[in-house]
Amino acid sequence: MRSLAFLLAAALPLGAQAPPPRPHNPGRMAQALGLSPEQQTQMKAIREKHLDALRADREASRAQVQAFRATMQDPKASEAQLRQGYDQMSAQRFHTLLDRRAMRQEMRAVLTPDQQAKADAMRAQFRERMKARMEQRRAAWKDRQQA
Repeated sequence: MRSLAFLLAAALPLGAQAPPPRPHNPGRMAQALGLSPEQQTQMKAIREKHLDALRADREASRAQVQAFRATMQDPKASEAQLRQGYDQMSAQRFHTLLDRRAMRQEMRAVLTPDQQAKADAMRAQFRERMKARMEQRRAAWKDRQQA
């Protein structure tokens, strides 16, 4: 049984194997920033305060994307219908961004100036890693297209 699982895993292309999802771990961030127990409690309260709104935003965004895709698939859909669907999808995404921004700003207010600087540096490192990962994916995609 074990060798069958290994063979199946080896037979799948590497691109098809998604890494296991990493759960959001606020404890890791708290440790990296050196948050006090009081700050951790405040951060948790902020997350819980925004949790329902963020979940609703995620569901509304998914629904808007599905509706837009359905409209795109419909050969009878007019340009006006497509534009309206796109505008609704875009408006929902913007609403989600605003809600996330509000939560981040509340959390940032809990941090000391040193912690804010450290959080900014960590965010910059994250963006650089994401940029490098996207460049690798683009290069791999170009290589596949040329092959």
